[in-house]
Amino acid sequence: LEFRRVLFRSEQRKQDGLEQARKLLGSRDYEKLLSLLTSLQKEFPDEQEIRRLQDAARDQQAEQRKQEGLSQARKLLDSRDYEKLLALLASLQSEFPDESEIRRLQKSAQDQQAEQQKQKGLGQARKLLASRDYQRLAAFLSSLQREFPDETEIRRLQKSAQDQQAEQRKREGLVQARNLLSSRSYDESIALLTQLQTEFPNESEIGKL
Repeated sequence: LEFRRVLFRSEQRKQDGLEQARKLLGSRDYEKLLSLLTSLQKEFPDEQEIRRLQDAARDQQAEQRKQEGLSQARKLLDSRDYEKLLALLASLQSEFPDESEIRRLQKSAQDQQAEQQKQKGLGQARKLLASRDYQRLAAFLSSLQREFPDETEIRRLQKSAQDQQAEQRKREGLVQARNLLSSRSYDESIALLTQLQTEFPNESEIGKL
């Protein structure tokens, strides 16, 4: 009889413990839950329900960490804090390698980062064009084009630079030709005007000289 009472009390403790563990799992109080399950497991090492609850708690904890990490990653993406974002995503990926949302956020970050760098580069190129620093501009646009070969704005800026340089050469050539004519250096003037005519066949001012 005494043995039966001991067994009954042991079974009651186990069932009470399991019930409490289920409530803790439902309330996501993982610290208390895992501590309780460890204690129960020492007393009831063969109870499968204890291991099932431990696995469920670990799975829920992992899912919670993942969702919190993804939420933080989206905020970092919105704030364009790419360095912290990519570090966080790398950490999440090592823990959750099959999560497609991590790869999507990585690609979004890389695309946004590249776009930001491109726009910054185009802004710098426009400043060089405005200051007529054609040598630095040409080198800068070549470097930018290697990084972003499909960007049409780069080709437009290259064309604008070439057009501006050509216009500058034409104006300087016409001024020089007038100076040569004024000093009656006719042979040099004719040679220069012939060269200008070849490069700028539609410039009527050349013919007038």
